[in-house]
Amino acid sequence: YNIQISEGWANQGVLRLGVQDGDSPSTAAWRVKFNIMNGNEEGHFDISTDPETNEGILNVIK
Repeated sequence: YNIQISEGWANQGVLRLGVQDGDSPSTAAWRVKFNIMNGNEEGHFDISTDPETNEGILNVIK
């Protein structure tokens, strides 16, 4: 992904990442765990999982 983020968007979801999973929704096996593997050495980004949609939510940390 390549995105541009306007100033003032820190700590807000700037990108949502969808996944497909065959497990039953809302079970432990269904819940995706996202990790930023590289490119975040300075800790400017965080990614969490939306418990309702199972999407990854990328945040900019100010």
